[in-house]
Amino acid sequence: LRGFGGMLATCGLRNVGPASAEGWETYGVQGEISYTPASDVSRVRRWEGDRYRIQLSGLVREGYLFGPDLTMQRTWRTEFGADWIELEDCVTREGFRPEIHLQPYHWNFGLPFLNEKSRLYLTTDQVEARDEAAKAATWQTFCPPTSGFGEEVFFHSH
Repeated sequence: LRGFGGMLATCGLRNVGPASAEGWETYGVQGEISYTPASDVSRVRRWEGDRYRIQLSGLVREGYLFGPDLTMQRTWRTEFGADWIELEDCVTREGFRPEIHLQPYHWNFGLPFLNEKSRLYLTTDQVEARDEAAKAATWQTFCPPTSGFGEEVFFHSH
């Protein structure tokens, strides 16, 4: 987990949680995708009227011979001076066998990006609070910086 951190740590694509083994396959801690370099990386920066748009994209593959073959196309979008960022991931099974797809996002936001005026918008069908602390909170709004504040974890699914 030495590389786990930054603003976003993406877990998966086939494992979350502790390392495990099933048959001849092994699954690393929180999966492999966070430690896999991207290919086909591109950036687009352009003016549209008075708005300066920024887009970064890359393709990450989790696969090996006779094993899984999953790709994740990741695209970040924002614009100069914006108070928002947009993340779009598209995971595709390109291999010959069915695969489990698990992909938690560990967001690590803080000031000045996240504050009591911030709102989180997700396309999700179901939300489940992990524990009592999360059940007493709301996943879409935030509080100001608070000393000793504990984490609130919510599981989102489609």
